[in-house]
Amino acid sequence: MKINLQIKKLLLATSLVFVSHLSNSQNITTKRDIFGNIVTEDASGSKKVYEKDVFGNTILKDEHGTTIATVKKDIFGNVTEEYTDGIKRVYKKNIFGDITVEDETGATIATTKKNIFGDITKEYRDGTKRVYKRNIFGDVTVQNESGETIATFKRNIFGDKTEEYSDGTKRVYKTNIFGDVTVTDETGKTIGKIKKDIFGNRIEEYDDGTKRIYKKNIFGDINVEDESGKTIGTYRKDISGNIIFETK
Repeated sequence: MKINLQIKKLLLATSLVFVSHLSNSQNITTKRDIFGNIVTEDASGSKKVYEKDVFGNTILKDEHGTTIATVKKDIFGNVTEEYTDGIKRVYKKNIFGDITVEDETGATIATTKKNIFGDITKEYRDGTKRVYKRNIFGDVTVQNESGETIATFKRNIFGDKTEEYSDGTKRVYKTNIFGDVTVTDETGKTIGKIKKDIFGNRIEEYDDGTKRIYKKNIFGDINVEDESGKTIGTYRKDISGNIIFETK
């Protein structure tokens, strides 16, 4: 049984903006070459090199030196991703801080807005909508396009976190004095434990034998390994603050 990660608002450097259809997350290693460029390589030998040109644009190349994507930022602060397969994404931020995402045709595919109360609304082309509201206690409520509450995230005075979902699922995360976390479900049964190893990696172990290890690379992305040590996916952050999980 998997633990749902609490939603966080995260900022993104433009050099990390690459969509999931370019990703192969199987046992990725990350390093820098003699020019300071970031180089990633997976178990199959496939490489990707992230280079900066003289204009500050980020160029993504494969192991043959062929450009497969570019990320540019214009004088207005808009970020454009362009891929050799024709896919394009343009992220535009207005004076109110709202973000609009457009595709290669100029059509809007997503918007992110924040109102004067700090509520964040994300709307997508398929009609999906999520509204994140935080109260004075720091609790977060998530509503869908119908205005129905589909999830709540709370923290008590002891620092314990509780997640509750509209399907009746509940998770309570209790932290002991050593920083280890015990996870219980809606019945109060312990279903998992979370701790960190000596390298600072997050380790999750569940009552069904499932194990997940979360390792952060130099991009700030998090690679997820299973109980066998195989990388099964990567968490990345897009320019709108969304957390994207890319499978291998």
